[in-house]
Amino acid sequence: MILLNLPIFQAMTGKMEWLNRRQGILSQNLANSDTPGYTPNDLQNIDFSQLVKSNQSASAIHRAQLAAAEHKGQDNSASELGKTAEEVSAPGRETSPTGNSVVLEEQLIKVSETQIQYSMLTNLYRKQADMIRMAIGRN
Repeated sequence: MILLNLPIFQAMTGKMEWLNRRQGILSQNLANSDTPGYTPNDLQNIDFSQLVKSNQSASAIHRAQLAAAEHKGQDNSASELGKTAEEVSAPGRETSPTGNSVVLEEQLIKVSETQIQYSMLTNLYRKQADMIRMAIGRN
């Protein structure tokens, strides 16, 4: 589909893939909230608004992420935008006597924020596609 080649759609798709991957990581954190010694993880934030403003293509975004991963000595050969984000350890402020540092409230807030952002992006994606269809005369 031609829409997927537009930088705005590539950026939105990349952000949705990033949010989807983050939701999975946050789910693992919640599932391991009672695991002794478990440290929660999160994804490194990517400034998608700056990428949209500069009107870079998805391939440029992907190259920048691969360069950052290579700089840190990681083998990061994933081809999808959302899968190239770096997973980082995000320990909570509290640690249980068993060494677990998952703070359920923090994780649930992150899950909620991620869901809200994903919902907003799907609505924005739909509205952008409708606007383009209307501009070319297809309803």
